[in-house]
Formats: sequence, structure tokens, C-alpha cells
Amino acid sequence: MRRLTLDNPPLNPLADTLLEALVAALDRAEADRVEALVLIGAGDTFVAGADIRRLEVLARGESRGASTSPPGVAPERPRPALGELIRRLEDWPAPVVAAIDGFALGGGLELALGCHHRVATDEARLGLPELALGLIPGAGGTQRLPRLIGLEAAMELMLSSRQLEAEEALARGLVDELAPRVELLAVATRAARRLTGAPLRRTRLLGDRVETGEAAQALADAARGALTREQRLARFPTLCLDATLAGALEGAERGLEVERACFRECLEDPAAAAMIYLFFAARTAKKAGAKLRGAEAEPLLRRLLEPLAEATAWLASQGASLQEIEGELEAFGWSLEPVMDFYMEIIGAQRVGDARRDPSASASSASGQGSCSVPREEWLPRLLYPLVSGACQALAEGAAARASDLDLALHLGAGFPKLRGGPMKWADRLGPAAVLEALARWHQASGAVVFQPSPALEARAKRGCGFTDE
Repeated sequence: MRRLTLDNPPLNPLADTLLEALVAALDRAEADRVEALVLIGAGDTFVAGADIRRLEVLARGESRGASTSPPGVAPERPRPALGELIRRLEDWPAPVVAAIDGFALGGGLELALGCHHRVATDEARLGLPELALGLIPGAGGTQRLPRLIGLEAAMELMLSSRQLEAEEALARGLVDELAPRVELLAVATRAARRLTGAPLRRTRLLGDRVETGEAAQALADAARGALTREQRLARFPTLCLDATLAGALEGAERGLEVERACFRECLEDPAAAAMIYLFFAARTAKKAGAKLRGAEAEPLLRRLLEPLAEATAWLASQGASLQEIEGELEAFGWSLEPVMDFYMEIIGAQRVGDARRDPSASASSASGQGSCSVPREEWLPRLLYPLVSGACQALAEGAAARASDLDLALHLGAGFPKLRGGPMKWADRLGPAAVLEALARWHQASGAVVFQPSPALEARAKRGCGFTDE
């Protein structure tokens, strides 16, 4: 029996060096014909997931043209594909046991799913949280998880990105036995020896827990129907279900092919870059001690929302009802309910406020029979570009240290959709020059102060930098 320790402190993420070391260790074990393997994490964590540096690459929107292997990939040089490594473990002729303490998340859980037996401590936390970052499991998770816990439970776990505690993981069949932390290695070693010579459970080949045919289709349809409003605006939840269902209907090998294709599609979707960007924005703000939630953030939120409210009032003056305007923002994924009173206070125009409460109160509340003089396709830019322009000025005047702080504040405090990343991240795809040109054109045509570009926006356009460049 040989122990393989996954050691990449502090949380053993799947960096290139760790994957390369694991491949080398497997090569030696194969040459030595060891009778069993135990995989265990150094410290008090198995594997917490992807290499953080790879996520930073995705957050910068550099996935196009880079490697499209699952997280844990360095695009600069060839490296072992995690999916291939997991299959090698799964097909190993001798028992392979995962000894899980602490986190087994993302690629870490996928690695454990490829083992023949899983032992966990009471402190273990297991999950596939990739969808919280706009991705899907990319190393077999959509195929192996349903074969252990069933299709319905697997889809719920992936779509929610929640973590299972050890007791629930045991009850669902995700782990095979529990052990006290001090006895984890000993229990895993005994399990490996006990399995020596016995038929091995190769997860992707299991079929007794995963539904097939019409039952699988019905479960997937129900999962699609239960998606949240924001999830329906994104591709990645549907792609996750597509890959999972393909495996149930056509077998694991076909499912793995579909999973790889769906993962690559996620990488090309702006939602992944936006959601990973917010993930790092939160980490950076926490380290810097930035106060971006609650009463301390209210002055910043008020300042950021003022241009949006003014643009709303201007659109209403052109014949759009407030219900229509709110509908346009909701179609974008943004519900203003968390700040509606605050928002209406900023608007300040009693006529518009009355219109929202009573659609028949004024002409500005027409139900939308072509009554607005502004083309519908211009509504969202006319609402958001002033917000972006004002955010540039707020940043230039020191209201926040980073563009990502502004984006995070609007996500946390005003409900700006996570899959858009924040107004500055969203506008990055356009660039300051395009936003400046549109605002200047609208300002010249209407004379409305809300469309007057801010000096900071003009400066960014002149420098040729992006909205999230520091």
C-alpha cells in the first residue's frame, strides 16, 4: 500500500505542479506494482479546488485562445489534463481510496469521485461549486456525481453550488464511511487493504443510482423549470443540465464528451469572466477592509445610483412607463427591489413616483404601445451608460479605491446581476470610447444633463484604458 499526499499549501489547489507530481507518483506506483493507493491531502484539507491563478486568468477575460481544460490549467505550457488523470485513477487495477478531510470542492471532489472508495472526516465539506463562478464541472463531475447520489440530487447540488457536510454525504452515498480526523489515514488504509482482490467500483461505470430514459428527461425538465430568474439569463446552468442529462441518456462516455464541449462553451461566455471577477473583487475588498455593504456603503450607493435614476426620469419624460423601464432592467437581470425606495427618492419627480403607483396617473405611465420616442433597443444603454460615466468620476475622486469595489458595492447593495459582474465590468466589453461617443451624441441631441460625459470618462477614453484597469 502506498500513500500519496497532495501537498500544495494552504488548501492544496490543483496547480500544475501538484498535478505533475501526482502523475509522476502514479508512474512510480505503476512501475512498482503497488497493491493499493491512498490519496490524502496535506494539512486539514483534501483539495479545495482549482488553482487560483487560473481563475485570475479567466477573470481577466483571457480564456479565448488559452487552454480550455478544466480549472487548474496553466495556458503557458502543456500539462496533465485533470480528466485524464482521474480516469487513470478510476481504471487503476488496484484499490484507490480517497481520504478526505476539510474541503473536497470542484476538481478536488472530481478527483475523489474517480477513486474506488471514499473515507471522510466529520469536518469534511464536499461540493461542486463551479456554477457559482459561471462554469460547470469540467473533469467528469457531471457524470460521476449522479452515479453515486442519483440524478435529481446531483443536479440540485451542482445548480445550488452548496457544500455537503460529511453526514449528509454519507447518507447520500457520496462517501462510503466516516472516520475521526486522527484516524483518517488508518481507516483509509484498512479500507484499501480490505478492497485488495475484490471487484472495484469504478464510478463512471455504475448504473444502479442514475435514472435513465423518460425518468431522466423528466428530472432534467423539472430542474430547468426550477431555475432562478437570473439563472435563466445565463447559459451555464442549462449547459450543466445538458451534460448531466447526456450521460444519463447516452452513457458516461458520451456524457464526458458533452461535458467537455459545454465546459469550453462556458469559458467563452462573458458570465464566467464576470462572476470570477466579482469573486476576486470580494477577496480584494476583504483584504483591504473596504466597507461595501450596509449603512457604511449607502452614500456610495446613492452617488452611483443617481445617474441611473436621472436617466429613468428622462426616459419617463419621453413616454416610457416606469413599469416598462423596470421590465427592461429585469430582462437584463437587475431587479431594483432592494433599493426601490431609495431609488424613487433619488428620482424625486412626484409625477414619476405617482406613475409607478398608479399607471393611469399620467401619460408617462402608458402601458407601452409605442408611446416612447426613444427606440426600445436604446433604453438599456441610456440607463446604464450614465451610471458607468458617474462611476468613473466617483472612482477618480476617490470614492472607492478600485473599479471592482464599485461593481461589488452595486452587486451587494443594489442587486446588480452577478452574471454581468457590475457596470464597470459589463462596460469593459464596449470600452470607454464607445460609451463616451454615445453619451456625447445623446447629450448633443437632447441637451439632457444626465447624458453629459463625466471628465473621468473622457480621460479614460483618451488614455485608451478599460473600465476595470486600475
